[in-house]
Amino acid sequence: MMNWSMAIDGLLFWWLVLDPRPAPPAPGRRILIVIAAIPPQIILGAYIFFTPHELYPIYSICGHAFTWITPMRDQQIGGLLLWIPGSMMSVIGALIALRHWMRLSARSRLRKERERGAGTPVTGAKATVS
Repeated sequence: MMNWSMAIDGLLFWWLVLDPRPAPPAPGRRILIVIAAIPPQIILGAYIFFTPHELYPIYSICGHAFTWITPMRDQQIGGLLLWIPGSMMSVIGALIALRHWMRLSARSRLRKERERGAGTPVTGAKATVS
C-alpha cells in the first residue's frame, strides 16, 4: 500500500509540475515547487550517504535482498541515488516547466499584439535598401 501511494503521489506531483496548460497553479509557482524540493533531496541524500552508522537497522534484523552488498554500502548507494539523480530530475522538471512558462508567455504576447490591431502603424526607424 505504501509503495502504491508513493507512486501515485509522485505521478500527481509531476503531472502538476509538467502540465503545459496555464491552469492554476501558475507556471512560475510550478517551477518554485520543484526548486523547493531540491534542497531537501540534496541534504537528505548527503546525510544518508555520509552517515558513519546504519540508519536502517532493520537490515541487520531481517536481512536484505542483495546479500553481496553490505547494509552500509546499500545505504550509501541509496543516499547517492537520492542526492544526485533525484536532484537532477528535479532540475530537468523545473527546466521543462520553465519552457512551458516561456511558451505561454510568448503566446500571450503574440495574442496581445494581434489584439492591438494589424492596422496600427509600427513606430520606429524604417530600413532603407541601397
